[in-house]
Amino acid sequence: EQGSSAALNLLGAATVHDRVPWFWSDQYDLNLQMAGHPLHWDELVFRGDVDARSFSAFYLDKGRLVACVGFNRGKDVRGARALIEAGLSPEPSVLSDESTDLRALAKQAQK
Repeated sequence: EQGSSAALNLLGAATVHDRVPWFWSDQYDLNLQMAGHPLHWDELVFRGDVDARSFSAFYLDKGRLVACVGFNRGKDVRGARALIEAGLSPEPSVLSDESTDLRALAKQAQK
């Protein structure tokens, strides 16, 4: 996404690059994804099974979701990215609840 923003700016279309940072990498049987930028956090909330290498970790700073890292949990990371973009502060119990659809939560909050 940074490349697209840079190209648009080089072509004269004044474009602000304000997307939440995101990356992914596949390492053998592990899909690692991260959204956000966790420079500072005071709470870490887990969702899933750490021992089975299928979990997400949500980084909260004063209650506000600032980042998420997922191991074989791409859907969680995409949902968390939408929550971060919306500037939301979901309760830790909501984030850890695997029945919560994070993307739906972000859409619902934006209405």
